[in-house]
Amino acid sequence: MRKSSTGIGHYNCRQKRMLRMLDANYHCKLMTSAVLIAVRNHPPNEDLRIITDSKYVIEGLTKNLKTWEKRDWSGVQNRGIFKSITAWMRWRSGKTTLQWVKGHNGTKGNEEADKLAGEGAQKPTPTEPLDLSHPMNQLTSGARLSSMEQKDFYGILSAKRKIPTRRGMERNIGIIQACSQSTFGNNPTNEKVWEATRHKDLTRKARDFLWKSTQGAYKIGSYWNPIEGFEQRGICPLCDEQEEMDHILTSCKARTRVLAWNLANGLWKNRDGGPLPSRLGDILGCGLANFTKNNKPDRGKNRLYRTLMSETACLIWKMRNERRIGRNDSESQEATDQEIRNRWTHTINRRLTIDRALTNNARFGRHAVSEKLVRRTWSYCLNDEEELPDDWPCRKGVLVGISTTHPQDATGRAQALPS
Repeated sequence: MRKSSTGIGHYNCRQKRMLRMLDANYHCKLMTSAVLIAVRNHPPNEDLRIITDSKYVIEGLTKNLKTWEKRDWSGVQNRGIFKSITAWMRWRSGKTTLQWVKGHNGTKGNEEADKLAGEGAQKPTPTEPLDLSHPMNQLTSGARLSSMEQKDFYGILSAKRKIPTRRGMERNIGIIQACSQSTFGNNPTNEKVWEATRHKDLTRKARDFLWKSTQGAYKIGSYWNPIEGFEQRGICPLCDEQEEMDHILTSCKARTRVLAWNLANGLWKNRDGGPLPSRLGDILGCGLANFTKNNKPDRGKNRLYRTLMSETACLIWKMRNERRIGRNDSESQEATDQEIRNRWTHTINRRLTIDRALTNNARFGRHAVSEKLVRRTWSYCLNDEEELPDDWPCRKGVLVGISTTHPQDATGRAQALPS
């Protein structure tokens, strides 16, 4: 059995099986899953020897097993898989042994599993959950009180406590997954969706906004319906419709929304030639961007996409709150086109300035951003780009700003986004 950065393989003389996972952070789950498949499918009356380069698996099934059982598996990562493996191993009449080998050391089975891991990485991501069923009466139930600490009790109670989901959260996750599938061909899990809201390419404010919006945590729209006397707060005064986040970001008639997205589209067309996706799932799931070039991730394009989508959405939300709360929905005090352009341009230029500052290796060390990545992110988007020096990301004294366009219709008002 062998893990790789993109997949994992399980090899024996009778059968070949492959598991698929996109992120190396899940390698512990993959390793235990491969062991479970081997134990469950090997004839129970025959001896079984599992050879792996994972000390995590071996120590979990030997040194740590008794302690975990005494504590009712409290706090154990992949507890369901480990419990199933333990039950199947005890149910077998044949002898089961575990052997650790060093990875990439020429061991035949290990190298074959490594080969299968590479092949498995090319397979579609599985949608069916891993079968964790196991023989009955092979595991002890409950925890031994003499082995428990306060943190263990808290962990058990927390695991059994049912936390109610927020309104609209499951719907938002489903929308994000569907949009990611249609736009990029991805099939992200729920965990991947939540990870994308905390993507490192996003600012802290953008992360908070995307996370809360996906959770349905903002008090907008239908939140006000059951509160007597405040039902009108859930209605958009410009459109006379329920003001959910979908409406605010994608279909509201507010001048801010229309012009901000047109400005973002104008900059994106310099890079991509086409409009930005305008669906709620594309906006909330911008961290899942997966543009490719020559069958490899286009990091610069993905980074620009995340920046434009997240920063524009945050600005629309911020100016909507100013209009509804600070200006009491007064048309006379609504932001002008010039104010919207200035604020949007300032927001994007601020991100560009931050990117340039992050190229300082002496200050940020391993957290610094490479000059090459900054150039790839902002290429075709800068003023007088052909006249800039090659090292403009890190050179002091060089004025750099984005190149903006102002798409308008015949009346001079901003054009609406295509649906």
